Amino acid sequence: MTALALSLGLPPDDLSRALAGFIRFFALPLEPGLVLRLRREALSASPGPKAEGAALAAAAAAAKGLGLTGEALAAYAAALDPGYRDPPEGEKGGGQNGREPRDTPPEPGEIKKTAEDAEAASPLLRIMNRIPGKNRERWVVIPFSFASGGVETKASLRILLTCRGGYRYEAERLALDVKGESRRWLFALHKDGEGPPRTDVYLSPHPEGESPEALEREIREALGPIGGAVTVKPPGEMPFFADSRDDALRSLNKEV
Repeated sequence: MTALALSLGLPPDDLSRALAGFIRFFALPLEPGLVLRLRREALSASPGPKAEGAALAAAAAAAKGLGLTGEALAAYAAALDPGYRDPPEGEKGGGQNGREPRDTPPEPGEIKKTAEDAEAASPLLRIMNRIPGKNRERWVVIPFSFASGGVETKASLRILLTCRGGYRYEAERLALDVKGESRRWLFALHKDGEGPPRTDVYLSPHPEGESPEALEREIREALGPIGGAVTVKPPGEMPFFADSRDDALRSLNKEV
């Protein structure tokens, strides 16, 4: 990705590498003008460590044929990146969109209501979730937060829906990005065509004294058959939004 970033005239930093991966994920054209514009938009909306979330938001909007103002881009980034919602140093958070977080994580059957509540609170999110990309894929973002034991946890559910013909869509990739008080988890479930599902798990920092193999067993038991083969990535290997960066998983030759 570093070589690709350099070929596009981008600085060889983490933001450029992330942006190159986002562009490939959304099958956007690798045009230097577009790439540089997306980088400028991200840095303008959120200079500093949160710029990668803004870059992902800018790439997702471009894939839908949209351009967002700085304020709208920051709001969309806050929906897709739970780390973006961290309050300034010394301030206390108040839940997504200023609301108090719920007391428990949503059960599987409550996800639909969670999505409806999130969209009801944000017309921007409702529009972004409904507009497909130029290749007819839909990328849906559902932000939520909950509290347990006095500790607030923020999460984003990101879903890639692939058109299987007509109006039939199928979830090809589902990612749950969870940020607690001291640890961040990313569960990325992939289902490519007729092949078996698999789940990649990223976390930082890793629990002390617990091996990736032990975590894999625990997660595999918790997910059951829906998770398929579970792989916990080694310590230190957690690029933000790994579910939305593609090196070899998706083709560069898609029509856009």
